[in-house]
Amino acid sequence: MAKVEFKPNQPVQSLSGTYGEATFRTLPDGRTVVHIRRADRIIDECVAEIQLHMGDMRDAIRQRRAIQKRVARLYGKYRHLTDNDEQLAKYILQAWYNSRRKLQSRGSGQQLTTIINNNCK
Repeated sequence: MAKVEFKPNQPVQSLSGTYGEATFRTLPDGRTVVHIRRADRIIDECVAEIQLHMGDMRDAIRQRRAIQKRVARLYGKYRHLTDNDEQLAKYILQAWYNSRRKLQSRGSGQQLTTIINNNCK
């Protein structure tokens, strides 16, 4: 968080709202503060959390770039909902786990087919 000082006798003496990745707030005492959200930090934290919950470490390493791209899209989708970074990360992770596709690398479809074929013989 940083303090913003305006030049005296300028038309703008306070700001409130979001411009780019910076959120400006004017406090009751007249001071203006700015909070800059670092997208790469939030995305990296979410990617790390997802990788830690994957079963196979090698698979998690191979899929890191794909996970990172998807998390970045989710970040763009949900970043306007909250100014709280922890809440934003929660929204991203919740969306990831609720809409996750089955990955072919897990082989669950092949295992299920093998089990069904072996039990039917």
